[in-house]
Amino acid sequence: MEKMISEFLESENIKYYASVSVEKCPILYPKKLPEFAKSAVFFVIPYLVRDEKKRNISLYAVPRDYHLYVRELSERFALLAEREFPELEYRFFADNSPFCERSCAEMCGLGKRGKSGLLINPEYGSFFFIGSICFSYNISITQNTENFKCDLCENCEKCKTFCPMARNSLGECLSAITQKKKITEAEAEIIASYPVKWGCDICQEVCPYNEGASETPIEFFKARRTPFLTAELIENMSDEEFSERAYSWRGREVIKRNLGL
Repeated sequence: MEKMISEFLESENIKYYASVSVEKCPILYPKKLPEFAKSAVFFVIPYLVRDEKKRNISLYAVPRDYHLYVRELSERFALLAEREFPELEYRFFADNSPFCERSCAEMCGLGKRGKSGLLINPEYGSFFFIGSICFSYNISITQNTENFKCDLCENCEKCKTFCPMARNSLGECLSAITQKKKITEAEAEIIASYPVKWGCDICQEVCPYNEGASETPIEFFKARRTPFLTAELIENMSDEEFSERAYSWRGREVIKRNLGL
């Protein structure tokens, strides 16, 4: 079974993955944990694409929503698993996971947490999502990045020095403020003063570990990219097109508000 899982992930250009017993995983949302879960495989989903196009949204939101990618990944896995292990129970997660994802991924050796609080992978820096699969079997797959250490973090404060929110009293991440349904006058001024109108990449862009981060080999994140939004573009998107974007959960009006600031 481990061979089937490994070959599937690698065929999908997912290079970093490892398993852990559910008993060892810190659980944030117990109700989301499937009753059958005995082990979980965590994996790195890199999304970085470097291009010279003008951009006014966070890098992660330029391609289609990664939840769609994980859904498609799950569907492809189902075709394989149903044929080879029809008795296997499993469930894919991304972001809506029962686990403390960063802690579990670090436990699996997929990276180390930096001063920014983000997990840093030796190849992809911090430009990746964390996915996981719960299994009804005890899966044993190990990763070989345990010896990676965030040594540069010891004498580096760039993520904190360049963070716009570290220099004011609002105390929230700029990304979180851009996603609020209602904002204060002070928050509106903050959004207006920065070119990115959804999310924020500043702590990642200044991180030394991201200078040489590899681009994603996954085609999903290279296609149908919208790096620069306008109110007209948002308004003219069909409901289906809009629903495929990471910012769709907050609605069109919030994006249009930010773009107007």
